[in-house]
Amino acid sequence: MLQYNSAEGKFAQRDPADVVGKNFFSAVAPCTRVRNFYGTFLNAASRGEFDRTFKFAFRFPFGLREARIRLFSDGTPGGIYVLVDPTKDAAAVAA
Repeated sequence: MLQYNSAEGKFAQRDPADVVGKNFFSAVAPCTRVRNFYGTFLNAASRGEFDRTFKFAFRFPFGLREARIRLFSDGTPGGIYVLVDPTKDAAAVAA
């Protein structure tokens, strides 16, 4: 992980300085290493189709946090972004 902004830090209750340089799927957000998230990421990577949006519920030690996830690429090698848009609509995530 090369960037982690303060909004993400607040959402996840993590200090951005503690997560930059770590693997997103194993060290930063291991709860994302499930088919719905990691599988979508791998599928997009294998096809080179990084422009996907889906719903996901993060399972943090302090509770469940729902979000809309957008995976996209800026077209440069390794320029893959995971945007987390918190939502208060739990029904939207469960759908």
